[in-house]
Amino acid sequence: MDTPTLVSEASAPATPISKGFRVYLWVSALLAAGYGACYLFFAGPFLALVKWPFHDPPMAGLFGCTLLSLMVGAMLCLRAKTWQEIKLFVEFVIAWFGFVSVYDVYSIFGVPFPPAALPNVYVDTVINASMCMGFVIFHRRHQNAAARER
Repeated sequence: MDTPTLVSEASAPATPISKGFRVYLWVSALLAAGYGACYLFFAGPFLALVKWPFHDPPMAGLFGCTLLSLMVGAMLCLRAKTWQEIKLFVEFVIAWFGFVSVYDVYSIFGVPFPPAALPNVYVDTVINASMCMGFVIFHRRHQNAAARER
């Protein structure tokens, strides 16, 4: 009896990265660079500007480093030619933005923010959830395209 063989991703035809996803990678890199620089290099003034109630520059700096790392990853993805080359990074970003979005929603209901800080909390939540959804949409499109090519 013959056992079916599975086609591995390595032997599957290369799926090119769509132009739309390349634009999305640029947008996400620019957003990550802007927010990352604010949190890392201007933590004190930035936290005061957005009326953040917790003054913790080291944690803000760590968050800034994370965002700048995501920016570097997105820029490296722009150098890639195929979906298979960037798939793991995209899945990591989906997980990261997913966890951050869940925590953002939790913080809206579970953390007693002063009213002045709420607009920033809402904006951050929308940005993080939108970034997660964008990566999920492009991930699904590219996965479906790769499956059709097999």
